[in-house]
Amino acid sequence: MLLRVIIGNLFSFKEQTEFNMFTNKSKQHSHHKKCINDISYLRMAALYGANGAGKSNFIKVLRLLTNCIKAGKVVSYADDLKFKLDDECKTDPISIGVEFVADNTVFFYTVSFDKTGVLYEYLSKDSANNEKRIFEREFDNGKEDISFYDNYADDPKNQMFIEMLSEKFVGRNELLLSILNDKYANDFTEVPVAYNWFTETLVIVQNNNEYSFPIAHVMESDKGLLNYANKLIGRLSTGVNGLSVSTYKLEKNEENSFIFDRLDKDPETVGETRSGLTGDFTNYIKEGDKVIAKKITSSHLDNNGNQVDFGLGLESEGTQRLVDFIPLIYGMIKENHVYVIDEIERSIHPIIIKELITLISKNEEINSQIIFSTHESCLLDQEILRTDEIWFAQKDNGGATRLYSLSDYNVHKTANIENGYLNGRYGGIPFLSNLTDIHWSDEE
Repeated sequence: MLLRVIIGNLFSFKEQTEFNMFTNKSKQHSHHKKCINDISYLRMAALYGANGAGKSNFIKVLRLLTNCIKAGKVVSYADDLKFKLDDECKTDPISIGVEFVADNTVFFYTVSFDKTGVLYEYLSKDSANNEKRIFEREFDNGKEDISFYDNYADDPKNQMFIEMLSEKFVGRNELLLSILNDKYANDFTEVPVAYNWFTETLVIVQNNNEYSFPIAHVMESDKGLLNYANKLIGRLSTGVNGLSVSTYKLEKNEENSFIFDRLDKDPETVGETRSGLTGDFTNYIKEGDKVIAKKITSSHLDNNGNQVDFGLGLESEGTQRLVDFIPLIYGMIKENHVYVIDEIERSIHPIIIKELITLISKNEEINSQIIFSTHESCLLDQEILRTDEIWFAQKDNGGATRLYSLSDYNVHKTANIENGYLNGRYGGIPFLSNLTDIHWSDEE
């Protein structure tokens, strides 16, 4: 689970800014609290703020770090990502730190870098409230300095390994976390645990990309998921009477040859296409020498009560997004993931999104964590969220984003926080000039 994120000199974040999932003394929704090593943390959080306040930038930070770890290196254009409204930031490095729980262990990973490469990288674990270094790496005065566990270098063989890493095996832009995971996982067993948290446990859903999940393939394979999908979609007043998955053998031709080429290169992958107006949401998998297509179909009832099948793309964007979310909601109970979602309510009616978040809030069996940005004020309800689960993003006079929690305020458990938020009591809302001053109706 995610415990905290610390960001410095990146996007709209200037000075080091922290977001965390730690609890306050509230007794509301006690089942939202989890605990490890005497650290209490939350399973939900909502991030509010005006347009341009930095909500999406927070999620972009996590996406950037995850992509760098997967690629095994930091980006070469790092200086273009620094905070741009203060000249002093041009020479300061970017820094990202994440504290998280994986395999019942608390880890802390941090990296600082600029266009020249990695300047500092560190991974530790918390054992009985004592922080133990796994590795630490610093580039200073043209030299790479790497160290591992305490007393690790006392063994001459280990010292030689460190010297080889420093001088030959670690490039300036490469991440030591990724190198150790790829080549020395057996020697540093905690590293794959931390690496897999970023690459598998952490699931990021941004506004500019759909949730990359092979929905048709998984629904066809997991009848429990398909049954859950039909129960849920039937209660959301979308007009969809049910969902089903059809399968057929794909015959190769000029238009679909790229699918065969992709599966030939990586037979384990699940290809996907979503065709425009026809609306086919189709997954492709390789079974022996065949390519099997799996397509999601939605059904409606006509005026005679007969079932009529639709391609899912013929449904509204909101319905398509709800279908995208179904495996996520189902997975929150079955898996241990951290879902970070940008603008969770996009294209979805306020009543529906409130019902879904309420469903997640009240379910005591959920094992996953969900963090989302939103503008939807109807979710500001203490029957749904604790005060320490509500965060705000707001820019200061210098254009830098600061993050703060509603628990910083003295909010009574009966207070109507939605009204307070819309009235500007907690910040995180746009303050508009008088729009009549633009004289939009005047003729030249």
